[in-house]
Amino acid sequence: MRRRKQPVDSQRRSPQQERARETVEVIFEAPARILLREGRAALNTNYIAERAAISVGTLYEYFPNRVAILVAMARREIVRVTASVTRAISDPSNDQRADAARLAVRALIAEFTRHRKARHIAFQTLIAEGFGHELEANMDEIARAVVARADHIGVPTLPWADSHRLR
Repeated sequence: MRRRKQPVDSQRRSPQQERARETVEVIFEAPARILLREGRAALNTNYIAERAAISVGTLYEYFPNRVAILVAMARREIVRVTASVTRAISDPSNDQRADAARLAVRALIAEFTRHRKARHIAFQTLIAEGFGHELEANMDEIARAVVARADHIGVPTLPWADSHRLR
């Protein structure tokens, strides 16, 4: 009999209290450390729970499986990186003549130096599970922010960045 695949895009429980949010953070840090040191083959829910110093039952309260954890990690990174880039290009302390694209690239480089291997695997999982459009939407949002900054300060943009061409 064929085994039924669990949905990976659902987080079972959304943390409301500070302690629960800390538990989810610990869950996210454990696979990042495992992936960095031992690779994807070592990643399973029992080992994640062990490295996070929580019970596997607690892990299952939040995520149905390891793939769901990786998808949630990728989504969290998307939100974090978008916020960081948006902050960088809209920060009034940055030189008004600074190229918005240059500010965005600097922010992206700064963000992508942390947990590179874990981020790469999380994004691969997101794409493999059929959620690659979320990454595309993220890049569109960043491109819109760059164009808006350039338009605001009167800096000409490259032809690819014409606002009418962005979705």
